[in-house]
Amino acid sequence: MFKEIKTAEQIAADKAKQETQQLLSEAQTYLNSTDWYFARLSEIGQAVPDDVLSKRAESRKFIQDNEELLNEQS
Repeated sequence: MFKEIKTAEQIAADKAKQETQQLLSEAQTYLNSTDWYFARLSEIGQAVPDDVLSKRAESRKFIQDNEELLNEQS
């Protein structure tokens, strides 16, 4: 009947959660978009650039760390 009224703290927490979910999506998209480097490595032996390896490692860590936090908050 009545709409739940949120506090400023709840609104900020919701916004932070949405932003984190967006960043998680972007990190996963990056991983998906660079998977082909590993197919190329397997097929023709051409190395994966170091910057790609570094950013993929950062993306995986971000996903792992933040998915756990989001699951704890739910």
